[in-house]
Amino acid sequence: LDLEAMKSWLGPYIDRIDRIRFYNYGETFLHPGSIDFCTFLRKKRPDIEIDIATNLIPLDSDEKIRALIEAEPNILKVSLHGASHEKAKQYMGDKSDFNRVLDTMKRIVELRNKQGKKYPLVMWKYLLFSWNDTDEEIEKAKTLCGKSNIDIFALELASGPNASKRFAKGTPELKALHESEWYEKKIIKELLKH
Repeated sequence: LDLEAMKSWLGPYIDRIDRIRFYNYGETFLHPGSIDFCTFLRKKRPDIEIDIATNLIPLDSDEKIRALIEAEPNILKVSLHGASHEKAKQYMGDKSDFNRVLDTMKRIVELRNKQGKKYPLVMWKYLLFSWNDTDEEIEKAKTLCGKSNIDIFALELASGPNASKRFAKGTPELKALHESEWYEKKIIKELLKH
């Protein structure tokens, strides 16, 4: 989409919009104007909730990371579905780079904190598939998240034929996940209260 057209289209309605979600079946930062659009939204409506999902691959420089921090989206949900490259690539593909994504999350938090900013909060969003749903893999990811000073670790259910069978509808594991502090929908609901 053309950035100027988006600004023109949304501009008159911005006072009625409480939350913008930049995601759904695509990579937000592939659009060269995505960070500029966040900046536009933040300036037009300082209290708007900006929620971005990404695999972080297009954020390949400190310049882009700094621009994102200046745009101040509220939350950055980073898709990283496993605790190693071998696990994560099963969904993200061979071109994904687990260590680079993990390092970029750490870098965003580090630069944000150096600038004294509150946002973006960085969430490691871990979709549960049949190949990454063991306690061992999940705990390894949680530990990496904590050691990396990433703000939030969240579990969410994948869909489709490779979705976790362990956390399938009607299982005690799914019920426990819904009640846990790690369930993404529960985390987002709490964040939106503040």
